[in-house]
Amino acid sequence: VGLALGPVIGGARSDGPSEAGPRFGGDIQLAVAGLEAKYFPVSGLKGFLRGGLSWNSLRTNGTYERLNGYGYYGGVGWEIPIKWVAIAPEIAFRRVHLAQDVTGDIFTPSIGLHFYKELRD
Repeated sequence: VGLALGPVIGGARSDGPSEAGPRFGGDIQLAVAGLEAKYFPVSGLKGFLRGGLSWNSLRTNGTYERLNGYGYYGGVGWEIPIKWVAIAPEIAFRRVHLAQDVTGDIFTPSIGLHFYKELRD
């Protein structure tokens, strides 16, 4: 179980009506803070499953300006241990529910750095 912080970096598009453009503007950034749990289902292998709950804040340069809400997270990845750190490529899906009835489904491939050698040994 751990704390997750950071921005979701990447492009975004709206699946909503064309009038959504002015509400969001051309630039958005999603910041995430949450609790996550990681599970290694097969002893001795470095593959893991991760799930989490988060608080989300979407910054726009449109009329919405900032939208806050909550979200869910599910991912699968693999740790590659290198001394006291593990490089962890992961593929995940994030669903966010924000103010103004805004929801988002976000595919988030990532590469993490995991600093807990004592738990891996």
